[in-house]
Amino acid sequence: MTVGIPLDHDHVAAVRCLQRRLGVPSTDRSPRPHITLVVVLEAPDRVCLDAAVQAVAARTLGFTVRARGLGVFHDGGGGPVLHVPVVRTPELARLHQDVHDAVTAVGGVVEGRSAPASWSPHITLWDRSLTADRLACAVADLVAAPPIAWSVPVTSLVTMDHRAVGAEAPLRRAPSPDG
Repeated sequence: MTVGIPLDHDHVAAVRCLQRRLGVPSTDRSPRPHITLVVVLEAPDRVCLDAAVQAVAARTLGFTVRARGLGVFHDGGGGPVLHVPVVRTPELARLHQDVHDAVTAVGGVVEGRSAPASWSPHITLWDRSLTADRLACAVADLVAAPPIAWSVPVTSLVTMDHRAVGAEAPLRRAPSPDG
């Protein structure tokens, strides 16, 4: 199970376009492109997890993050992961800490790389079937293209697994200048 920040329509389209360009099999795509906050290895149940995530969203103001460039890390078991790194701002780090704390408070067990000291915010482009040869071709293709430099609105949180996306929990909106 993953808790993440779902991308807005324009950035979902950009990720899907990159995935098609690279030949990422549809079975290897997340049901909804997102910025990974925490990977939950064990949760008490989905209802408790969703309630904890909704509580964090309800007290968090929306903000914007920047995503740029390309990154690769090894997922520890399945091989390399090609991703777009997300700049870790104070607002994003605080949201991550709040989600991490909320998930563990309801008995969730969070993957070690999701711990605040280890977490690297990112948007996954390709992971499950990515081999070293495919990675080399993908990087060669992407570095020849215009650079990735996105401003991504953070407006909600969502829980998901490889098959389904849960209900979105909207973040609070800043008051408008008009009152």
